[in-house]
Amino acid sequence: MENTPILNLPLVMPSQMQQFVTHNEALMLLDGITQLSVIARTLAVAPAGASEGDRYIVAAGASGEWDGWDLAIALRTDGAWRQIAPGEGWLAWVRAENLLLAWDGAAWTPVSGAGSDGNFPTVGVNASPDSTNRIAIKSDAALFSHDDVTPAAATSASRPTRRPRARRRASFSRTTGRAGRSSGSRATTISTSRSAPTARAGKMR
Repeated sequence: MENTPILNLPLVMPSQMQQFVTHNEALMLLDGITQLSVIARTLAVAPAGASEGDRYIVAAGASGEWDGWDLAIALRTDGAWRQIAPGEGWLAWVRAENLLLAWDGAAWTPVSGAGSDGNFPTVGVNASPDSTNRIAIKSDAALFSHDDVTPAAATSASRPTRRPRARRRASFSRTTGRAGRSSGSRATTISTSRSAPTARAGKMR
């Protein structure tokens, strides 16, 4: 065996001359694929003026120095480009998009929930969210804090809840510092049923 089975790193062979060459090549490959962070994934032609250590995910339809390297990793090392074939499950951070990708064996796909702006399309805690209930929480308690970024935003929020049993009460509480009060003591009523919960102005039922 002349190469390692997983990362395909070259091995120093018995009685090999200039063993440092093989050793250094293996180190350069490790340096290129460890903590993989590429500059971009939209180029199909090698950019001019690339620096040592630059890495790209080659776009489809590659040509020139990258001809036939579609979706592979292009590593600039020793003044030339080197092709690295990704292994299934590899992760790559794309700096141009602030996006984490995973190689599934056929394509680079965004890691679920890792949006370029840090937003998540849905969130589920011990429950399954959907297109209507994008935040789904199944818990005996949950904390919603005030918005100290846009505190003057004149918006309302609906937070439906379901009671665990027909004769038990479902409630929210508001806190200011260490003091707390029922959200229904002022202007909110939460009515629960075995089907869909509703809310209306008034006191807590």
